[in-house]
Amino acid sequence: MNISKERTNDCQLKLVVEVEQARVEQYLRRAGRRLAEKVNIPGFRKGKAPYDVVVRVLGKGAVYEEALDELVPEVFSEALKQEGIEPYAQAHLDNVSLEPMVLTFLVPLSPEIDLKDYRNIRVETEEITVSEEDIDKVLEQLRQENAGWQPVNRPVMAGDMAVVHLKVAIGSESLDDDDRAFVVEPEQVMPIPGFMAALVGMEAGQTKSFELTYPADWEKEALRGQTAQIEVTLKEVQEKVLPELNDEFALLVGDYDSLSDLREAIRRKLAQEAENMMARKVQNQALKELVERSEITFPLVLVEEQLDRMARDHDTIIRSHEGMSLEDYLKMNGQDMDWWRAHLMPQAEEQVKQSLALDKLAELERLTVTDEEREQEEQRLLDLFRDDPETIQQFLVTPQGQDLVTRQVISRKAMDRLVEIATGKAPELEEPQSGGQATQSSLETGESLTPPADNPSTTEVVEVADGESV
Repeated sequence: MNISKERTNDCQLKLVVEVEQARVEQYLRRAGRRLAEKVNIPGFRKGKAPYDVVVRVLGKGAVYEEALDELVPEVFSEALKQEGIEPYAQAHLDNVSLEPMVLTFLVPLSPEIDLKDYRNIRVETEEITVSEEDIDKVLEQLRQENAGWQPVNRPVMAGDMAVVHLKVAIGSESLDDDDRAFVVEPEQVMPIPGFMAALVGMEAGQTKSFELTYPADWEKEALRGQTAQIEVTLKEVQEKVLPELNDEFALLVGDYDSLSDLREAIRRKLAQEAENMMARKVQNQALKELVERSEITFPLVLVEEQLDRMARDHDTIIRSHEGMSLEDYLKMNGQDMDWWRAHLMPQAEEQVKQSLALDKLAELERLTVTDEEREQEEQRLLDLFRDDPETIQQFLVTPQGQDLVTRQVISRKAMDRLVEIATGKAPELEEPQSGGQATQSSLETGESLTPPADNPSTTEVVEVADGESV
């Protein structure tokens, strides 16, 4: 075989293999025999038709197609071995020329990641403070949530509860005729814009009739632009009664001995929320800066694989919420999977860069996984998939399961180390580290916890056709 190689700018190797004609003829002959056994050829029993007859009856194109199913994987495997090439991911058969037989493969190569001076990344943090005003706002919200209602003898005001008998009709069709209770919020558009404002000022026992028109963009299409005849009889007005802020209130909302204990608990909760928000901000900013200052080159197949993961995750969510597949949901909205993948391509590309950068950082920082960390991660996955523990247990004992556990832990430890670096708290390395090639990427930055299928062999031909996987 004559082999030529050309490295592309996107971490791929263009591998051009010319196969000797004598070898091609051997594959064609074997393909002819297989076709003779599959197809009825007039005048011959199955498997007995001569090669020339098979070619004349079925055409040489059919024989070549049958031969390529066997030839391509064998030639590709031999070419990899001869040239000492280790594909990073599935290769693709990019082009086939038949006479002479020339096969062009695109072989993904390992990403190239240079994190530059990543140890100089710094992200400013702010001091966490919780003011008395912040605590007062939470207490007021708790008062509103625990408020009661009591009848009052006065006209309806905003914020009151109006107990009414409501009749709604459009022409001769009755839409509503029953007792209802509304918390009067004049800006509220339900049950129809203008209804709440019409209640303000009414007194118990009063009946009021008026007309309102549904907007042209109303959620129920049948009501759009329709004018409704409304009759409201106000039966009772109730006003909100807020509980007093005292020790009894503290006991009402939780297991607190006093109002001061409740205030302290709120202070701790707000401080924790602020710390969590600050931590997320530092993570996002540090990761963004890590990617921006790095030089990262990778094969496009990683983005396609990330899009596949995102599609599976989106499909799961849509099925649970909408009861339909992602593809059907897109179709219902006038879109398709091609549009979806193109729309999310930048996001997937950024996630690949983040994951590769974190993988490289883990390598340079020499992060490892302890047995205890591995056990904790396995337990986390068991808790996550507690509805189907047997499946996840069976998966975790496989090499793929153990690899997932390792990658998940390393990914989190890399993110933690990046935050330590960004906040100036990282331990010193014993010796300076330089950039280099990354190991297999975990791609867990926007991770899917669905157990992956076995990794396909890089030398297995899935389908022999231009642009198909090898």
